[in-house]
Amino acid sequence: YSEWRMRLKVSEQLRYCCDIFVSSNETDDDEEIQSDSNNNSEIQINNGDESQNNNNKENQTNSSNCESSDKSDNTEKVNKGESIAKQNLEILKNSAKELLLDPVSVVRKDAVLSYAYLMEKDNESDQKFVLDLAKSDKYTEREIAASIFEFVDLEKINGIINILLNILLNDKVANVRISVANAVMSIASVLPESNENHHLITEAIEKLKKDSDLDVRSAILN
Repeated sequence: YSEWRMRLKVSEQLRYCCDIFVSSNETDDDEEIQSDSNNNSEIQINNGDESQNNNNKENQTNSSNCESSDKSDNTEKVNKGESIAKQNLEILKNSAKELLLDPVSVVRKDAVLSYAYLMEKDNESDQKFVLDLAKSDKYTEREIAASIFEFVDLEKINGIINILLNILLNDKVANVRISVANAVMSIASVLPESNENHHLITEAIEKLKKDSDLDVRSAILN
């Protein structure tokens, strides 16, 4: 869309509608599986009525084969639903990535919330994308990496927190370090001391308190 307000709305909908896009296929499959199960029950009942005129051994064999086929069909439906849900999630994440680089600041800021929400735990591709932003030649993209760090569930980036902080804390642009300062202060306000990453956040805060830039120190102390 050429109108930035429309792109902003798209960004908002990425996280608001995520659960619908990602889970709807699984729901449909569950309903279909349940329907098949009900139909099979009716078939078995009918077969039970007819069994009075048929050989019991033959019916048991047919029933066993039917149940085996049904289980195989249901497994295929579940796998198909999971595959479609995964594809939908990747489409949403790719859209968020595009909006993170939008020329309009307010769109980028909202896209940070959407991408942080859509990220998956222990997903190497998601983590690499954030690290690539942190290493970008453009300081605005490095700021985005710091903002994602502020809003993402730390469990989703657990494997790269130390690396990410080390990169961003030593950024040559004060605005990026200010974004990091805002992030660590926000995280520290809700992170329990028992969390395995608490010491990393505390160390980051202590380093920023000694930053050479007054605005960075102010972001930490205020």
